[in-house]
Amino acid sequence: MTRRFTIALACGLVALAGAGAASAAGVPRPLSGKVQGYVGSGLPIPIRPKGTPMDAACLPLGAIDGIKAKAGAKITTFATGAIMMQQSQFTLRGPGNPYGPKVQGVMTQNPVALQVRTNFIIQVPGKGFGGKKLYRHSGGVIPAPLGGAQGRTGPNTVSWCPGYTATVASGMNPGCNNPGTHAPVSIHTCGTVSGTMAPGCPGPNKAPVVIPGFLKYTRTGKMLGGPGASTLQGDVDVAIGAPGGGAFFIKGAPPPTAVAGQSFGNYFLMNLGKGPQRAPVLFNSCGIINYIGPVGASKALSNRTTGSFGGPITQGKLTLKADTGVGYEYFKIAGYDKRTAMGAGKLGLVAGAVSDRSLTGENANRSFLFLDIPEPGAIAGTAVALLVLGACHEVVRRRGR
Repeated sequence: MTRRFTIALACGLVALAGAGAASAAGVPRPLSGKVQGYVGSGLPIPIRPKGTPMDAACLPLGAIDGIKAKAGAKITTFATGAIMMQQSQFTLRGPGNPYGPKVQGVMTQNPVALQVRTNFIIQVPGKGFGGKKLYRHSGGVIPAPLGGAQGRTGPNTVSWCPGYTATVASGMNPGCNNPGTHAPVSIHTCGTVSGTMAPGCPGPNKAPVVIPGFLKYTRTGKMLGGPGASTLQGDVDVAIGAPGGGAFFIKGAPPPTAVAGQSFGNYFLMNLGKGPQRAPVLFNSCGIINYIGPVGASKALSNRTTGSFGGPITQGKLTLKADTGVGYEYFKIAGYDKRTAMGAGKLGLVAGAVSDRSLTGENANRSFLFLDIPEPGAIAGTAVALLVLGACHEVVRRRGR
């Protein structure tokens, strides 16, 4: 009897160790969902199949309804509530998944731009961000690691005012309550060469910059959040209205990593240009161009991004505001965590950025990540534990004969 008890106890401990190890290591699960972003009031990235106003002339060309999770996408969940995704679980125009260029009119939301054309490759999470955990915790003043790599830590409410504070390395509250007392941030500029805008951006020199906008993060639940930026490739061009019914086509490539979803203090610069004027250019009431005439002038323009600042991705509430010069873009968005105690269910994460461009002005930009996490068919550690228990039961049964 003693020997049977010893064998049973040993088997039980082995089984519990196996299940415990699986829990500590995390549980891989299949993943579905989509990623969607918005530049300013009306330009979705990727461009969506519905336009505003809703008429046939305003329907974007080549649009899709968000970036879907790729076939075989996985997410790892942990008993703490943390989640982790490897790089490129959501991919637009990746290998074997091609999409054509997408075009949408934006003149109804922007006083300068007529239309935007994109032909992006987008990967979420991006290089350097895949394989990092998004943590949950109970809030309070918790010191954040350099760069915010361990999630949206810190106070329950954080306000980030780019241009009104010194560089924020820790991700803590930089203090937006009295912007007049803070110095502008110093960032690289595109610079000039012989009085002409330099083709490279950013340039070697820095200049003080103030972005007229802010991000405000408010904790809900356990404040799940952290790094979640995407990797961008491809090209984009913006049609800028010109005298005489023409347009300048300002072309360029995005920076390699989108700023929305990174830590406070991160920013990027880009230079869309230089493009000749085409005249005449005919476009519909929504700004979608349907006829381009010959080159009317060789004068070049540049829609230089002075700076675009973002914050981490969050399951909490996020308030964004930007002064466009002709009014304000003001948004309140929120994520959610509707998972069960076993970690399955729906999860919504949001991120934002504020930016300033030399021609098209300021924007408040939003990003959304919607995840659907099912219960796993069998948790590996539990399955191993059950097999061990079954085998041990057979050994004990036979020894008892």
